[in-house]
Amino acid sequence: MSERKSAFLSDLKEEAFILFTEEYILHDVVMKACLQSGFEPNLVYKSSLWDIVGEMVAAQFGISIVPKSVANRFKDQVSIVAITSPQVDWELALIFKKNKYLSYAVREFITYIQEGKP
Repeated sequence: MSERKSAFLSDLKEEAFILFTEEYILHDVVMKACLQSGFEPNLVYKSSLWDIVGEMVAAQFGISIVPKSVANRFKDQVSIVAITSPQVDWELALIFKKNKYLSYAVREFITYIQEGKP
C-alpha cells in the first residue's frame, strides 16, 4: 500500500486503525466513511493527541486517516496515501469572539468567506 499515491477506503478494511477520540469530529467522519465503504474499522487505539497518532503510525501500530496538514508533519517517517473514494468532505468553520473589535482586513475576509467566492 505504501508505494501507492491513492487508494479506495475499502482497500484498507483489513488494516488496524488508529483514530482520534470521539470528541474530534474527524472520528465520526472516518467511521461514517468506513461504514459507507462497507466495513467497520478495526480500532486498535484512539488518542486525543495529534502527535501520538502520528508517532503510533510511524511505529507501525496501524494506519490513520488525518488531514493532509497533519500527515505532512510526519512525511519523513510515514507514507501518505490519498483516499479517493468515498469523497470525505471536511467542513471548516471560522470562529471569532463576539463583541470584540475586528480589523478591516478580518471583516473583509469574513465577508469574502460568507460570499463563498472561490
